[in-house]
Amino acid sequence: MQRSPKSTETVYLLSKESFRLGNRRLVWGCNNLNARSHRAAQRFGFRFEGVSRQGLVGKGRNIDEA
Repeated sequence: MQRSPKSTETVYLLSKESFRLGNRRLVWGCNNLNARSHRAAQRFGFRFEGVSRQGLVGKGRNIDEA
């Protein structure tokens, strides 16, 4: 999903509903090499906490997840 009003609204509504249901924390996970996803997470208020080495599997290989 690219940067657009629809994507911003989607993240806002999902976050709002998640907290309404009693969750205290949301996690944004992405490929560690995906700079656009990192920036999007920061725009939405997420904070970087670390890298999970080989946390994702994509196209038959392990990917570091941030």
